[in-house]
Formats: sequence, C-alpha cells, structure tokens
Amino acid sequence: MLRKRDSAGLRLAITLIHLALWAQLGVATRAFLAKFFTLGCNGGSSWAPCLEGVWFRDLPANLLGSFIIGLFAASSSAGLAVDKALVLLPPDHPWQQNFELQIGIRTGYCGSLTTFASWNLELVTLGVVQAKWGQAVAGYFVGMCGALVAYCVGLHAALLVDRWISKDRNVLAELAQYRSKEVQYISGQLDQLDGAGEQLMEQAEPDIPRILPDPQARASLRQALSTGLELQTFQTATSSLLMEAEPDLPRITPSRISPTPSAAGAAGAAGAAAEAAEQGAGAQPSPFDAAQQPDGLRQRQHRQPSGLPPGKPSPNLLPSVAQPDQRLTAASFGESLRGYRTDGLALLLLLALTAALATGVGVQSDHEWLRTIWMCCLLGPFGCTLRWWLSRWNYKLPGALAWFPAGTFAANMLGTTTDFSLQCVLQRRGSALGYWGTLMIESVITGFNGSLTTVSTFITEVVKFADAIPDNFRAYTYTLLSLGCGFALGIAIYGWSVWAY
Repeated sequence: MLRKRDSAGLRLAITLIHLALWAQLGVATRAFLAKFFTLGCNGGSSWAPCLEGVWFRDLPANLLGSFIIGLFAASSSAGLAVDKALVLLPPDHPWQQNFELQIGIRTGYCGSLTTFASWNLELVTLGVVQAKWGQAVAGYFVGMCGALVAYCVGLHAALLVDRWISKDRNVLAELAQYRSKEVQYISGQLDQLDGAGEQLMEQAEPDIPRILPDPQARASLRQALSTGLELQTFQTATSSLLMEAEPDLPRITPSRISPTPSAAGAAGAAGAAAEAAEQGAGAQPSPFDAAQQPDGLRQRQHRQPSGLPPGKPSPNLLPSVAQPDQRLTAASFGESLRGYRTDGLALLLLLALTAALATGVGVQSDHEWLRTIWMCCLLGPFGCTLRWWLSRWNYKLPGALAWFPAGTFAANMLGTTTDFSLQCVLQRRGSALGYWGTLMIESVITGFNGSLTTVSTFITEVVKFADAIPDNFRAYTYTLLSLGCGFALGIAIYGWSVWAY
C-alpha cells in the first residue's frame, strides 16, 4: 500500500478531498444559519429572529467558525507540555496523525463557515444604501470582538476537555515543567545576548517578567531561576530550535527531552505538518522581528531529537522522510484509500454529497432559496481550494514585510472585490440576467467568495501577532489594514455604483 509519507501526490489528493467535503459542509452551515437568523425580517414569522444593522446576518456563522477553530487548536496554542495536534482529543487518537483531516476541519470547514467578504458587503451596503454609517462602523467592531471572544472560548473549551481526558496526569506539574524549560533556555541566553534578552523574554508566557531593565536585574533573574530547577541539559541543536511555534497560533513549544518516538510525539509532528500545509508551505515566522533575535532563534524548522546533526530530518516528522517520492496511480490511490479508512469515507461522502447537491439544483423548483444554497455548496470547494493555494504566500514577502500573511490578505481582498463587483451587476443589470443568471451570481457571492474569504484564519493570525505586544503592534496593524482595505474597496466599487447612478 502506498503510504502518505511516501507520495506527495497522495497527500495532495487526500488533502483536496477533505477540503472539498468540509467546504461544502461549511457553506451549508453558514447558509442555513443566515436563513434562520433572518426569518423574522421583512414581515416574517413573529417568533423568528431578525439580525440586521450592527448584528449582521453572517455574525452567527463567524462566531461559530471562530469557536470551532479554537476548539480544534493544537497543543502549542495553549502552552501544553504534551504535544498534541488536537488538544480536544487524546494523544493516541488516530486523528492526531491525520493532518489532511485537520486541514479539512480548520481550513475547509471553519474557513468556509466564516466569511470576510459577506461581512464587508453587508456593512458597506448598510452605510451606502441606508446611510447608517454609525451602525456600519459598529458592525466591524462587533464582528471583530465577537470572533476574538468566540475563538478564546473555543480554546478554553478544548483545554477543559483536555483536563478531563488527562485527569490521571498531573497537568499543573507538566505546565510548570513546560514553563521551566522556557525560562531555563531564556536565562541561559542572557550571558550571550546583551540587549537581546528583552526580546527573548517577550516571547515567553505572560506570567514571566518581560522587561529586564539592567544587568543587575538579569543577574538576579539568573540566580532566582537556577534555584530549585533540575532539568536535563538540552543538546545545542535542540536548544536552537526550542522557540519554534506552530503556524496557526504559535506559542513557545518545548523541545523533546528524549528522542524516543511516541504516540504523542507523532501527533505533535502531525500537527506541525498539518498547519504547515494549511499555510501552503513551511512554518511561519515568529511575530517578533527576526532581526532582533539571535541566529539560533531565526531557524524556523521542525524540532529534532538530540544527537541528530543540523539539517538531518527527524524520523518522528511525518513529511520529512528521506525517500524518493513515489508516483501516484489510480490503482495505488484506491489501495491507499482502503487502508486509510477515514480518508476513504471522506471520498465516499464527498461523491454522495456532490451528487445530492447537483440533483437538488436540477429538481428543486418550489423554493428558490434552497436551490441557491445547493448551488452555493457546489461552488464552495473551489473558493476554499483557491484560498488554501494562496496561503503559500503567507510570510514570504521580502524585508520588513516578512511577517505579513500576504496569502490570507490577498484571498480576503480578492473575494471582497469580487463580491462588491457582482453586487453592482445585480443592482444595475439584475433584471436583464434572467433567473439562472441571477441565481449564479448570488451563488458565487455566497458560495465561492464566501469560501474564498475567511474570518477564522484571520482571527488566529491576529491572536498570534498579539503575543508580540508590546514589542510591536502588528496585531492592530494587520486588523486595521484588513478591515480598512475591505471598507475602502466597498466605497470605491459599490459606493461609486450607487452614488454615480
């Protein structure tokens, strides 16, 4: 049987299967949530809710998607000493090593459940058409703060489940050990870094002092940290990689003391691989300025067990196997899916769901809104896959902009621009498009563009950048730039169309 680690083609095919399946489910969830929360509008049912104005229609979907991506976060997001790709599940759960499934849940489902373009379209329309500019601005604030809170609640829920799963394990002792390793590493660097100690300290947990004002304070800290700490000495190659963070919500992850492979270690490697794949390629850089970090901390590679020479891939890292890539054929693909039951089931569900949706588009004539939802679900995987492909440009800009997630930003701005342009077409030429033309444009707006843009990934990036405060304020820069550009595009495209004609 052809294994995933032996074939990049197999990994890509299975990843696309999960992206398509979960994107369809995400679009369907968002569409039905929007329908439910607008049943009471325009003289609808008296008992039904009606979200409008500040409480825009896609707010529940954005909150739910942000909550779920926090719920399925990796252990590095919460500072857990035990490496787990999914905090929510036990370390030996099979899904811990299925990073294609993790991409499907995070990038496919959560990314398609949340939408940045429709959020902007609703609020700009509120201001341009109804002149309710105060409510439009407040809608941005409510949407951003609500998504941040929902993400934190999801992460805390995952930690609660982890505590329940690990009731026989001393979680507090593990957390203390995790932090002690960070502190020992940081304190060991103080003799060599002069003024760079502040930057290292700012990358630690918040309860560790972040500012060391003078050499005497550094000496006092070293003396205090050395008292009562009995930890193993890390190899140089391992210590230089200690500050590596996972891409989605980086925290400082501890190096492994023992190179012995374990289920938890494999799960941690799968999580790192999954989230690297979610970003397109490679691990993303720290939110801190790389120029202020020592050379050892600039390395953004996977951790290696001690004793391995630098540059040699670790046997624990699933995608880093020094073997020639094997060619994927139809026969080997079918055989592999029979071996990987979860992935095989995902393919069967995708085929069945796609066939059902296509049938619904063809035969559904009584309820136009249902036919539109089915078409949206069919278009969703294309937008999701494009967003995943664009993410390879995250953190790839040169120079001072190396920290910027250009892929996510480009996906959100592209979807927003297309949304406003198509809305102008509907407003100006809607009557000339006919039934199917109008249905297709509405489906592209809700399905393709809704999946192309994302709030859940945007929120995780903002939270990551917030870890660098007060070293820098890139969290605010990125937030204001994204929301400001989306709003400006709406005024330039949709506002011009309304005001000029």
